[in-house]
Amino acid sequence: MEDNTLKAVIEAEKEIQDRVEAEKRRAEQWLEQKKPQIQQDLKSQLEKLLEANEQIKTRIRADAEEQASEIISKAQTRAAELSRITPERLQQVVRRRLSCILPRAEHDR
Repeated sequence: MEDNTLKAVIEAEKEIQDRVEAEKRRAEQWLEQKKPQIQQDLKSQLEKLLEANEQIKTRIRADAEEQASEIISKAQTRAAELSRITPERLQQVVRRRLSCILPRAEHDR
């Protein structure tokens, strides 16, 4: 009777081990079948990300060019305004600014 029980346990253990091995093989086969699709999905996602990255870079470049153009335009306008200042007016402005910075000597008063 003990031999039969031991034999039944060994057979059950062997059957379980066979099922585990069979399940491992099925899982490996499934993974092998899915691998090309997974690789294609990853490739597709990478392409989309690269395309989105290029679009973002293009948008950023265009925004930067627009901002630079605005800065240059404002600088040119300001330069034109400053070029119209007469030497007499410039001298007045410089003296007024210097008087705030430098103390006056007694003889200047």
